[in-house]
Formats: sequence, C-alpha cells, structure tokens
Amino acid sequence: MRIETTRFEEELRTRRREELTVIESAHVNRPCLSCDIVCETCGSTGCACNCSPNCELAPTMLTSDAEFPVEPSILPLVFALGQLGITEPCWSCEGHLGPDGTISRLPQVWFYSSQQMIPRLIGEFLGNLKIHSHLSAVWSIVSTFAPADSLAPAFAIRPVFAPEESASLKDLQADARLIGATLAGEVRTRASEFLHR
Repeated sequence: MRIETTRFEEELRTRRREELTVIESAHVNRPCLSCDIVCETCGSTGCACNCSPNCELAPTMLTSDAEFPVEPSILPLVFALGQLGITEPCWSCEGHLGPDGTISRLPQVWFYSSQQMIPRLIGEFLGNLKIHSHLSAVWSIVSTFAPADSLAPAFAIRPVFAPEESASLKDLQADARLIGATLAGEVRTRASEFLHR
C-alpha cells in the first residue's frame, strides 16, 4: 500500500503550529509545584531564578509521595521535564542491578503530555545526542500506559538496551543526567526552529 499524503495533512499542520507555539512560549516555572521558598535573587516565591536539580529539596518536592523521593541519577531528567511546564512527570527509576550484578531495571522517566509534538521533539533530540556520540546507548521516547482513571497520553524516555550490550548501569545513569541537563532548552529551541521554517 502507498498513500502519498494523509487526508488529515492540513488539520495536522494547523495543530502542529498551535502546539509548537505553546511549547516555544511556555513559561519556565518551578518544577516543584509546591515550592514556596523565597528567592534570594528577586524575592519572589514563584520565580525559577535559582531552581536547580541540585536543590536539596528537589528529590522530595518533585514527587507526590515524600516516602518515595526521586533517585539522584534520574533527578535531572525529572526536573527538566517539569521545567518544560507542559509535561508532567509521573514515574521514574534511576535503574538498578539485580543480585547477579546485571541490569534488572533500566533508568527511565514516564510523563504526561497532551502535546503531540513533544514526543517528536524529544525523540529528535535524543537521536542527535547519540549521533554525536554523547550517549553510551540509544535512548528513545515511547508511548506507554497511564493509570486507568487518566485520559492523559503518557510517554517514557528510556534506553533501548539489550542485556548483552556493553553500556553499564553507571553509563546509562550518566546518559540520563546528560539528557536532563539539556532537554528543556533543546526542546524549546527545536520547537522554535520548526515554527519559523
């Protein structure tokens, strides 16, 4: 079968432009929604002047259950998704080794997004990092499931990794930190480039 163009092309083009405008102009908020610390720079309790994944409160403020803080190696990526202001992280794991010393759980973050362009922009960003040899493994964004009572589309950022590959858990955790350090800015930049083509 071959179809030259989809009959939804014009509708998709309009929706893409609307979404890219939202992504490009999304206000950088505090990723920790309940944070009310007075900023030392501007005196506000709502700015993001000094927000950082290095904040000692971030591991417990980025989760809805303080008994399950965000683990250190995945924290920058959870923080970056919250920083976008249009995605909502909902689950994360920094990865773990099994009793035999092999990787039993891969590092990953799940998040909600109603913007269809977000997975595309993140996917291109992840591909670029790998192409330029910044990552030890291939990382991808995939559609995943949300809790049964939620209608929000959910996605996961995780490595595409087979146990026989040579990347160690430490390598994958370093990848996750690198992705987190640059994701928010790169997604906004890519949205702007798409929008102004």
